[in-house]
Amino acid sequence: MRTRSLILALMSLTATFCHAGWDSSTDSLAYQVDGKDVWRLNYSQTNDTKPHFAILGPVGGPNLVCAKPKDHVWHYGLWFSWKYINGTNYWEESNGKAAGKTSWDAPVIETRDDGSATATFTIHYTDLLNEARKLAISKPNADGGYTLDWSATFTAVKDVTLDRYLPWGGYAGMSARLSQAFTNVQAVTAEGPTAFVKGKEHVDSKIAEMNGTIAGAEYGLAMAAEGTWYQICKPGKDNFFYFNDAVLYKNPKSLKAGESFSLNYRIYVHKGRWDAAKLKSLVQ
Repeated sequence: MRTRSLILALMSLTATFCHAGWDSSTDSLAYQVDGKDVWRLNYSQTNDTKPHFAILGPVGGPNLVCAKPKDHVWHYGLWFSWKYINGTNYWEESNGKAAGKTSWDAPVIETRDDGSATATFTIHYTDLLNEARKLAISKPNADGGYTLDWSATFTAVKDVTLDRYLPWGGYAGMSARLSQAFTNVQAVTAEGPTAFVKGKEHVDSKIAEMNGTIAGAEYGLAMAAEGTWYQICKPGKDNFFYFNDAVLYKNPKSLKAGESFSLNYRIYVHKGRWDAAKLKSLVQ
């Protein structure tokens, strides 16, 4: 009996490790189930200009984000980027490079058997601004969803002004470019559905979500933060579905050398569509 119990225990452990595990290298970290990426965090400084999640989806579901689409190759799935620092553009790229360089030290990674992980980065915006970033990804829940807590503290090395370009939305900060496979896309905040004007809108809320259908099933991505959400929903050739915590939309931000401030986000990756009531319950 004891031998049989030991064999069953070993079989269970073998099954667990065959079906779920980690794929890591000097360039990326991924959590995989049944050999498929659930999420993948890329941090290659050879191939990319910002650390980012190129793959982000529920267990057993599709990738909900789109990295490096042809229409905006500087969109990196789920990523953070400033727009202007002291007038230099850190966002858009030409020939794979931005005018303002974002660089980072090798991250410190911790993975756990339950599918949760943490990654900490020291990020440099040339010689003007440094960032201490921590990412904490939860283990998947029973439905295959999970959360990502993203915290960042920025410290000015020199006097800096963080700014944006208002005619195109005031974007800067945390962004998600949704998969081009999405159809029937909707946007909603804790205040209700977004009423898009010419395919875009700004909404003040503590949380925002975009959701839709991929291959007949419904999925959503929500982000909680104190901010003004800039949302774009333009179905068509490029299926341009995007939202951003436009942290500088109302005002630019200036720091004296040595001054710091922090931003904190919680991202929810989930199946189904969440409505305003559900989103409101998460930030009360």
